[in-house]
Amino acid sequence: MNLSPQDSVAVGDGANDQAMLSAAGLGVAYRPKPRLREAIETHLDHADLTGLLYLQGYREQEIAGA
Repeated sequence: MNLSPQDSVAVGDGANDQAMLSAAGLGVAYRPKPRLREAIETHLDHADLTGLLYLQGYREQEIAGA
């Protein structure tokens, strides 16, 4: 599909996910453990994974069940 890492979204919660999240165009730490929280700028702490859609620019009316 000729996608680059910058075209991807990656989600993780632990320090072992840091390299993957850093390489992605949008790397999101989901309820991250302390080491990852310090290393990754974008966190989802108080939301479910629907929050990923909002981070990608979707609006509530575009999300089924929201």
